Amino acid sequence: MFNAEQYIQDYQQMEHGAPRLRAIKTAIQAADEAKDTEWQFRFRHRLLNESTFESDVVDALVIFPEMIAIYDASEELQEDPENQEMLMWSFKLVIENALDFHHIPLEKIEEFFAEYSRRLETYGYSKRTYLYLREVASRFTGNLMPESEYGKYRREPEDALKDCAACELSHDVQMQLLFDHPEKADAMCKPIFDGSLHCGNVPDNTYAAWIEYNIRHGEYDDSRTMAKQLYAIAKQQMDDLPEISTLLRYYAAVSHHMGTLIFRHELPNFIACRNHRSRFMFAAGAYQLFRQMKDDSLVLILPTDFALYREDFHYQTSELRDYFYEEAKTLAEKFDARNGNTYMTDYLQAELPPYEKDANDLIHGDAEQSVSVIGAVCSTLPEELTVDSVTRKLQQDGRYVVLLSKADEEQGMLAFQIGVADGSHDIYQLAILCQPVPDYREFRPASPVSDESLKAVESAEGTVVFLMPFEEKQPDIALHMQLKFANLLCPEAVAYLDYSRMKMLPATWVLMAARSEVPPMVDYLYNLELHGTEEDDHLWITTRGLRTCGLREIEILDATKENYGRYCDMLSFAVERILLREELTDAKKPFTVVYKSDNSPVVCTWVPVSEARADYADGTEAGWAVRTKMLGDDAAGLEGNAVLYLYDGEAADGTPKRKRLNVLGEDDFKEFCYGSYIVTSRKIEALAQERIGILTVLMAKEPDRSFACVRLRENSEEEVWLHLTSVSETEVEGTLTVDCAAGKTGDLYKADVSQLTDFSVKVDDNLIIHPNTAYIALDLAT
Repeated sequence: MFNAEQYIQDYQQMEHGAPRLRAIKTAIQAADEAKDTEWQFRFRHRLLNESTFESDVVDALVIFPEMIAIYDASEELQEDPENQEMLMWSFKLVIENALDFHHIPLEKIEEFFAEYSRRLETYGYSKRTYLYLREVASRFTGNLMPESEYGKYRREPEDALKDCAACELSHDVQMQLLFDHPEKADAMCKPIFDGSLHCGNVPDNTYAAWIEYNIRHGEYDDSRTMAKQLYAIAKQQMDDLPEISTLLRYYAAVSHHMGTLIFRHELPNFIACRNHRSRFMFAAGAYQLFRQMKDDSLVLILPTDFALYREDFHYQTSELRDYFYEEAKTLAEKFDARNGNTYMTDYLQAELPPYEKDANDLIHGDAEQSVSVIGAVCSTLPEELTVDSVTRKLQQDGRYVVLLSKADEEQGMLAFQIGVADGSHDIYQLAILCQPVPDYREFRPASPVSDESLKAVESAEGTVVFLMPFEEKQPDIALHMQLKFANLLCPEAVAYLDYSRMKMLPATWVLMAARSEVPPMVDYLYNLELHGTEEDDHLWITTRGLRTCGLREIEILDATKENYGRYCDMLSFAVERILLREELTDAKKPFTVVYKSDNSPVVCTWVPVSEARADYADGTEAGWAVRTKMLGDDAAGLEGNAVLYLYDGEAADGTPKRKRLNVLGEDDFKEFCYGSYIVTSRKIEALAQERIGILTVLMAKEPDRSFACVRLRENSEEEVWLHLTSVSETEVEGTLTVDCAAGKTGDLYKADVSQLTDFSVKVDDNLIIHPNTAYIALDLAT
């Protein structure tokens, strides 16, 4: 017996794209065999939507004629207004989709428009969507309508077929940019850019339109933030291949490395895509990327079904350039023949304006990335440290493939490109050299370090230093990989010195981090440095390490010896938020740092040091005096650091205002509610479950001081702490510490390890072990 609900459950469990399309086609076949007219129609509607929004729209074009035939033949379907609306929405999508295929002539698309218009009138809809689609068609085909004809759709009444407010506004922005009216477009954009208007296609197509406009005018720096935000939205989405093309063109001028990264990550979607316009756009972007590069060899891990696939991973830029040019040229010629113009060919062959990097950029929150440097302190340096020995160790491990290696004898450095054999196609740049051990007292212990370890550092022969740029990778994942490399190549290290953040990392912590599947907490990505003098009451607080993540270092100049702890808490929470978002807003723009107990936000902003100086009596007030004394001649190199302020709204003329942090008092700080970010909580949960063996050992040694936090039910948000009575590899048991849904205080409660979210064991009066500090108990556990 045909059961539509079962088929719905089946396809909803499948991933979007090809797997779900296959499952919906199975449902369609079953409905056809059962001659269930309603579900023949509805399943085809769902296939059309899936094909349009999650794939390459080919299936949508194939299925729509069947859908309309079923509807027109069924009086029962026509009696339900919902079915009529489904049909007309599908018709809208098909007209837009048809523009993407060069083999569908404009005459056929005109027939679609005529039939759509006829049905609008028959069913009692307005002409709003018809006129709107006409404008969309003019954009897609390059046959731009006269400016005087634009915007007529807004004069028609709204109805159930209209696009959402975000889509309509984004379309208007794109039209204004095509008419070369950036001021009008900018004025329109505010609801999109502040997030109040958005949908499945917005802001990504808005960002892409602005980036294309800025490319045409050579204003690349105006697109830095938008490009980063766009890739976060569009990555690995087949229906966003046109937006990916925009990014390839942008980075062809700005960053060949970032462009190459996007290219190799998005190439699988290009290979699988059957949409002519999407294929043209990606190929045109890839052509521009490789066109801008000098003729050279690249090391890339590309899909085996790519036409130019090479087993040695070495590709010539000229070969890639020519391949994508021919692919794009063929498609452009077919589109231009269909559209009666040279729009696509002109787009393909356009020369990119040169990019002139602003050497003194004091506006954007991102900064030129510095290399992450971590040294393994070795009692005895490795007997052999050569290209061959390192390659051998990495490849014997089984997780890595050395793609490129060389020795720079002049600098005493080994350099590698290392691929990760986990299907991610990620490539890491790693350099290795040996140096003497620096004064360890300049490094702050990131976690407790034993006296025995400090003595071992003092007497160590040298340090094997690992230099690795994080590049575009998620910073905590990149740091995790750097720690894995360091631990694999120097397993006998007595400690690790993090030069980029001036931290000392215990060897046991690095060992556990390297073995873990969980990347380090974000607080390992930076350090907070407090600088002061005996004669100054104020302190200078600054971050150290954000530059390795491609962000500006952040400073606070209003802390005193009395309240610095409050400012450190505030800055730490702000930095965690920034790192989790991988973005620091641009200068003078507002961003929320924390919420107060009344749920009102504490909104901050920043300006560069060079601009903040005037707010501090020209560098003599508050923490400025300390900063000047500590930095001396080095101060000039930190002029671009971000000084933190409170955001104070806008002046009458629209310019942003700010207030120094010294307006905050103790009563204000008491209202700040520092919680835990979901990402951080999930890491702690994963570590707790991963390190259940250590908890088992600790609980056996300290049964009276062992506690665990568990969810009351799997996938539930309600948690409770247990005073542990037993722990095994599969479950924990203990008494409830509070009254809750599970029972009264003191009642026994048993939970599966999958419900474990945290633990706490007090091993002495001054030391409590949590999942992230479990390395302290490593000797006990082993």
